[in-house]
Amino acid sequence: MLDFPPLDPGIEIVVASRGISKGIAQTEGPQLVARPFVQMGPVQLGSQWKNVSSAVAGGEAAVFANVAPKLGPFQLSMGDAYKFQTGVREPTDDKSW
Repeated sequence: MLDFPPLDPGIEIVVASRGISKGIAQTEGPQLVARPFVQMGPVQLGSQWKNVSSAVAGGEAAVFANVAPKLGPFQLSMGDAYKFQTGVREPTDDKSW
């Protein structure tokens, strides 16, 4: 029988006075980032949402999968995320990997 590691759920909630990513302002005021996830051994699955001040959308969301196995004394990390805008108000390129 397979013996899987236990599920380890978590949530990260961040409130900042202003949203900034890569040196560019994302909000004109406070930003809320909510990131629920579940971890099982080296595998993590989750989602994320944050508000943005944009003419075309009210938020950005993502679903993601990460894996970080240990290889001897090293740890390798890999991940993938599908990102999309929420509260879209007009046509835009609102999805990406």
